[in-house]
Amino acid sequence: MKTPQFYITAGLGLLCLLLSVTNIVLNQSNTTLQYQASELQEQINANNNANQLLQNIVRDLASNATGNDKIRTLLENNGFTITQQTQPTGDAE
Repeated sequence: MKTPQFYITAGLGLLCLLLSVTNIVLNQSNTTLQYQASELQEQINANNNANQLLQNIVRDLASNATGNDKIRTLLENNGFTITQQTQPTGDAE
C-alpha cells in the first residue's frame, strides 16, 4: 500500500469512528427526549381525566342546585351560571 492510500484509508477509518460516536451520542439524547415526552404526555392525560371528573362534579352539583340555594350560591360565586332546562314531554308526535 502506498503512502497516499494509507492516509486516505486511515482518514476514512477515523471518519467512520467519529460518525459512530456521534450516532451513539445522538441516540442517547433521543432516548432521553422520548422519555421526557412520554412523561409529559402522562401528565396531560392525567390532567384531562381530572378535568373531566371536575366537569362531571359541577354538572351534578348544578342538577341538584334547583332545590338548594346554598349549592346554587356556591356555583354562582365560582363563576358558574345555572339555567333551567325544560324536559320535553312524551306527547310529541
